Amino acid sequence: MRYKKYVKKITETLEQYKKEVDTLEAGLLLGKQKLDAKTKEMEGKWTEEYIQKYRINNNPDINCKARFQGLRAWAEPIILHYLEEIKKSLDQYFNAPVKVDFANKITTIKLSGLQLTDLEFSILQEGATSYMERRLLNQLAESRTKEASVAKAKDNGQIEYEKGTVKDPYIHLDLPNIEEIYEAFNNYKRAVTGLLYSYAGQNAKMAHLLDNKTPDYVAINMDVYFRKDEAGKFSTIMDQANSILPENKIKRELTENDKRLIDILINPQYPTLARDKVIKIAQCNEDIGELLRLDERYKDYLQDEES
Repeated sequence: MRYKKYVKKITETLEQYKKEVDTLEAGLLLGKQKLDAKTKEMEGKWTEEYIQKYRINNNPDINCKARFQGLRAWAEPIILHYLEEIKKSLDQYFNAPVKVDFANKITTIKLSGLQLTDLEFSILQEGATSYMERRLLNQLAESRTKEASVAKAKDNGQIEYEKGTVKDPYIHLDLPNIEEIYEAFNNYKRAVTGLLYSYAGQNAKMAHLLDNKTPDYVAINMDVYFRKDEAGKFSTIMDQANSILPENKIKRELTENDKRLIDILINPQYPTLARDKVIKIAQCNEDIGELLRLDERYKDYLQDEES
């Protein structure tokens, strides 16, 4: 799954966002101190009504809130975009297509009741390269039976053996835990959006400026993304899934039609132009981007861009 680039981009954006918010909070506190000092000097020289009006007109909250909203407006589309890309990558990973010939084999074996030998089953395993193909094969394995010596007790208590069928003690192919992975993504997303929408500085002194009216005692804990290394926890679970079923195993090889399509889109005679075009096409069209990642001529361009 291509998640490392996206997590990295989110983390970098949140680091900059948090830094700017913390700076803004410090400026707000300094501004309030200066305002308090100024209005204190005005006491006895100006009417209380004028002083209150001065406080309202020069309240640093006004400028601070506008800048606070501006920071969120900058960070929000970047963060939401990469969260969407992670979700899309997850969905594609688990919904990778089942090859027609593989599905036909499984269906034929089930309908015919054909009992595969261990070697035949092993060969079939090699063809199961996507999540759903492995799920289908595991289901088939559960129904496998093997001829074996079955022990039966006689009325006299003696044991005799005769030929019979028993369930094949086949160990299932390992599969990524789909529930655990989506739960991890949802937890990661909550940590990301919590910092984006409810963080109000190291001391939560800007909580009253948040649009969602998050209480200050809640806002002060919204930097959990960094304190509890939510990016690291999420990446660990993704790494475990990738080690069980690497994404490149669920990708197909280029067909002749794929190659012809790529040659129509890109001219390899001009490497510099080709590189720019490959990157641009991959950014605009995920399906063609997948094909380009399988093309030996162009895959390095995309790997360099995503590293």
